[in-house]
Amino acid sequence: MLDRQYPTLVEWILSDAGWIELGWNEYSDPFVRIFDIGGLLWESERDCETLAAALVHTLVDLIWRFGFR
Repeated sequence: MLDRQYPTLVEWILSDAGWIELGWNEYSDPFVRIFDIGGLLWESERDCETLAAALVHTLVDLIWRFGFR
C-alpha cells in the first residue's frame, strides 16, 4: 500500500539512502524524522493530524528541499 501511495519515500528507503522514524517520544516533538548515515535530515512539525497527512507533508518537503522525485 505505501509503495503505491508514496513511491518516492519507499524508493528512498529501499535504496539504503536512509530511514524514517514515525511517532513521538520524550526527547523530540516531531512526528516524522528522516535520517541518513550522517544523522537527522528533516523533521516534521508536531501538528499533523493523521499518518497520511504526515507522510504527504514529508514527501512535499523532501521534494522541495532535496529534489527527490
